[in-house]
Amino acid sequence: MAETQAPISLPKMVASNALAGGFSGIIADMIFYQLELYKTREQVLMAGQTLSPLRSKYQGFFVNTAAAFPANAVYFMGYMLGKRLYRDNMIGRPAEEREFNFLESASGGVLSEVFNNAVRTPLEQIKTRIQTGPNLPILRTLKEIYSSRGFRGLYAGWGPLMLRDVPFSVVQFSVYDFCRTSDSPLAANDIFTSGVRGFICGVVATLFSHPFDVVKTLAMTSEETVRLSDTTAVLWKSGGVRKVYKGLVFRSVYMGATTAILFMFYDKLCDHFEEVL
Repeated sequence: MAETQAPISLPKMVASNALAGGFSGIIADMIFYQLELYKTREQVLMAGQTLSPLRSKYQGFFVNTAAAFPANAVYFMGYMLGKRLYRDNMIGRPAEEREFNFLESASGGVLSEVFNNAVRTPLEQIKTRIQTGPNLPILRTLKEIYSSRGFRGLYAGWGPLMLRDVPFSVVQFSVYDFCRTSDSPLAANDIFTSGVRGFICGVVATLFSHPFDVVKTLAMTSEETVRLSDTTAVLWKSGGVRKVYKGLVFRSVYMGATTAILFMFYDKLCDHFEEVL
């Protein structure tokens, strides 16, 4: 985002980041959805679970797109709010200073995932079932999840999802903020550099968080409530490191490319909304 001459009010900062994140998230998810679909199906096949034939290359696309705006809106809102609260309460300096602070970035990353997963987990649960099952309508999929596992079924996989996403966002935003506040060419504010920053952030963060993505997928597609420790133990015994990193290539490409597009539009849209709000 471009530097401003005067500090931006907290409500304006939160609103501009929420709108920019929501719209950029929809664009990124629409472009790269098929990579995410194939990654999920590969992980389920690897675990030997039942996988229905793929009826469409966009199976589960609607629920994924419907989730993209609110999930990404609260994601970036949490990111900036976490950073702002850390600076105001822990450092006592304006949040607009171009200065990298790992704890500040980490605070934004943690809060972003708390907000994001509260919204996304039930929708992620439905999307994963549609991607790997018989491609039932959304409401019927929701009914089947509730009938077999109750309300808790909508948040199945929440633990591994948080364990995957919190490290991912902490690493992603730390790399992103470090690049933006450095003296390197990666600090430039043009759209191409924003994309390069995003790609680097996505790939590096994926390497740290991928094993939990595998566990999350298996927990969400299981017909019974499973514990995180049980799923992890089964994966490790059946194949060790190779199993828990299954689908890494798909997810690295997907997350790198998605994050590149995400930040390209996020940076520009955030500047725009800060001007018009």
